[in-house]
Amino acid sequence: MKRLSPYAAGTTLYVPATAWNFMENILAGKHAFLPSITLCLEDSIRESDVEEGMACIARFLEAAAHADAPPLIFIRPRNAANLAALLQRGGLERVDGYVLPKFTLAALPEWEALLRPLSACWLPTLETADAFDPQAMRLLAERLSQSPCRDRLVALRIGGNDLQHLLGVRRSRRHTLYEGPLAAVLGMLATTFLPRGFALSAPVFELLNDEPLLRRELERDVMHGFCGKTAIHPAQLPIIRDAFRVTPDDARAARAVLENEKAVFRHDDAMCEPATHSRWAGNILERLSLFGEAPPSPPQNTPGGIMGFFDTLKQTLSEGRDKLLTEVSRFRNATFLEGVISAAVLISAADGNISSEEKKKLCDYVSVSEELKCFSTDEVIAAFKKVADAYDFDPAIGKAEALKKVGKLRGKDDQARLLVRVAIIIAMSDGNFDESEKKVVREICAELNLPASDFDC
Repeated sequence: MKRLSPYAAGTTLYVPATAWNFMENILAGKHAFLPSITLCLEDSIRESDVEEGMACIARFLEAAAHADAPPLIFIRPRNAANLAALLQRGGLERVDGYVLPKFTLAALPEWEALLRPLSACWLPTLETADAFDPQAMRLLAERLSQSPCRDRLVALRIGGNDLQHLLGVRRSRRHTLYEGPLAAVLGMLATTFLPRGFALSAPVFELLNDEPLLRRELERDVMHGFCGKTAIHPAQLPIIRDAFRVTPDDARAARAVLENEKAVFRHDDAMCEPATHSRWAGNILERLSLFGEAPPSPPQNTPGGIMGFFDTLKQTLSEGRDKLLTEVSRFRNATFLEGVISAAVLISAADGNISSEEKKKLCDYVSVSEELKCFSTDEVIAAFKKVADAYDFDPAIGKAEALKKVGKLRGKDDQARLLVRVAIIIAMSDGNFDESEKKVVREICAELNLPASDFDC
């Protein structure tokens, strides 16, 4: 049996089994980065559509046999009886594994009986009330370690939506899962299964219009040692890939750990100890092979780095204002104005709030700003008050509304890039631009689908 990478299995595109249009795009090779797909017969379709879903899967598998380099293919049956029906129909030679829903210790014997004769891999999903119970999870981990099918268990998935359903809550639009009631559960599952050699895939992120929040959550996923994240839309795949890419420093350190014969040595001003760092190093190189290397970060205190960019910007503000004013004049429309004002307010409220004094200073500045001279003062002040009032009502709502206005320029590359430049200049009007404000610039770039590196952020 070939070994499947947990990272390839854990970074999967979740496809309802009846979504033939998605399947056609996959067969046509329209997704540049697609390690695996999961064709779902469970919660993503109605009970009455299961037969149609099974027919779509059969059709897809037949077509995949003639496709060039298709992704890994997993099927998520509705339950054990549904898997038995699939196996009876046959034609599953192209299937690499099965995602097992509502997986518990009590259900393990039934799944083992069905899957033991096959060479396909397993991806059990932890999404029942047992997942909240540390003792139940410890017993499950121990039993899985002794299973005759242990070598086929490529990763376990964490079913975040089902777990939240059990609590009667839904994902917050302002917070990652690590800032809510699942925080302790995610940590407990990591510390229960990872030390026993299992891989864990992080819960899905079901919001489709909040890339900055997805990136924040992915940061925590990587920190917890998870082996990927299920995507519910193809647009999430490159964001997940970026989060799991390996920095050049980590790649060098991982190779040094695995190749150095010393018991302990110094590398990049850090202690390296192969006895305790070798598993990390192996994971890093496996991530590197699938996700690739992250572009190097610009130095923080050199002319090409962040400080250099903003210092240069300060020096050239006066020289470039005429040119900038001409560019802004090309886009004299309400959407652009609201986007620029929203971005400037977001940067000014980088610490989470915007004080009355800050609002007054920013309002005074934008109302006489040379960069916005092509708009009337009334237009500028009205746009500013609309954004600032939302912050007064609730800072989190204000931020969400501001990002929404910024996002309206997504896909309009010239306007989006100009928005970032003008917003930076306005936000620097007080002569100060700290790291928290620069972080917001990166969030704005993410909202606009622009590389923050283009602005040295």
